[in-house]
Amino acid sequence: MSEFRVGLPSDKRWMEYKYSLAWVVQACSRCSNCKHLHGWRIKSHRFSTICPSLDYYLFDSHSSQGRMDIGLALISGKLKMTQKLAESLYQCTLCGACDVMCKTQNDMEPLKVIRELREICVDLGFGLPQHKAFIESMKNYGNPFGKPNEKRFAWMPKEVEPLPKADVVYFVGCTTAYLRPEIARASVKVLNSAGVKFAVLGSEEYCCGKPAYKQGYTEVAKEMIERNIRIINEMGAKVLVTSCPGCYTSFNEFADDYSDVKKEFEVLHLSHFVDSLIDEGKLKFTKSVNLKVTYHDPCELGRLSKKWTPGTEVLGDPRNYEIPRKILKSIPGLELVEMERIKEYSYCCGSDVGWAFPDFLMRTSRHRLEEARATGAEAIVSWCPTCINNFKHAARGRIRVYDVAEIIEKAL
Repeated sequence: MSEFRVGLPSDKRWMEYKYSLAWVVQACSRCSNCKHLHGWRIKSHRFSTICPSLDYYLFDSHSSQGRMDIGLALISGKLKMTQKLAESLYQCTLCGACDVMCKTQNDMEPLKVIRELREICVDLGFGLPQHKAFIESMKNYGNPFGKPNEKRFAWMPKEVEPLPKADVVYFVGCTTAYLRPEIARASVKVLNSAGVKFAVLGSEEYCCGKPAYKQGYTEVAKEMIERNIRIINEMGAKVLVTSCPGCYTSFNEFADDYSDVKKEFEVLHLSHFVDSLIDEGKLKFTKSVNLKVTYHDPCELGRLSKKWTPGTEVLGDPRNYEIPRKILKSIPGLELVEMERIKEYSYCCGSDVGWAFPDFLMRTSRHRLEEARATGAEAIVSWCPTCINNFKHAARGRIRVYDVAEIIEKAL
């Protein structure tokens, strides 16, 4: 158990501690708060749960509480790692919803425990074959999809011409580039419409490392992010803008904690950058978008977007909840309606769990879309290529799916 300090009661919290897996799995009170929304937040029985893993598998081992029990049993020697046990630890989206619910009454970090247990799986040789395959692809191709890296920017519109070097660099990310190029096209068209001079990394852009980090391959993720940081530093960029919340948190939280190469640039999600362009009068909406939409808060842009400190009331950067809604409300003709679970209480889209468990991913995406349709919205919008990709596969024409950049492009 790591050392921890117990202090006198103050106006914040009475206990401070230094995180360790051992501390959290022993300190967990098994209150089951991680399994549902807090009672004050529940608006209906239908949308009262918060953990996609528990919702799908229905065993306590697949809740955060159950995984704390597994962690405690492993470190105390009462349980040995097996392939089946490793699978259960990977049957989780790492969305952080359990972390939010835990922190409504505890200062603990169960999400860190679950990810660290995956590191143990990898170290002991129990990593999943599906993950090993995309890790090799990242090493060989610079992306998890096995696509040629020279094709990463094949989607670039002819009317948009990035510069070799500029103060602003657009980092497209793997999912946007290869799976959802329409988001990439819309994003650069928005920048172009505002007169932003920007550069791209071209074939030198590699994966940000987030897929590897989430599955326990921390050293691979570290190599990826450091490579990208070096190249961007050499370009002399002042601002890095990305469409992908996973890339955004990789360049911020992950890089700050793990990278030995320090950033010489600021990292912004496209939502931040667009908001500043609107405020400066460089981006104006001239067309009406007659559409009733509901906004889905991506986990990485929401509750996972900012490092938590004990005593913090809201998980994630509060700006990341308000800016997308502010922009959507400013678009002529657009009507925004809210789902029951929003902001830090948003229900996950399924994330990248589909690498190994596609049925689990599909069920999770469909459940979120049910909540979206229950609002009466014609479309669900988000600002994350992974969310959009999952929703488009699950929607089956029952509801339209857009990235916010696509909506903005329609309004220009």
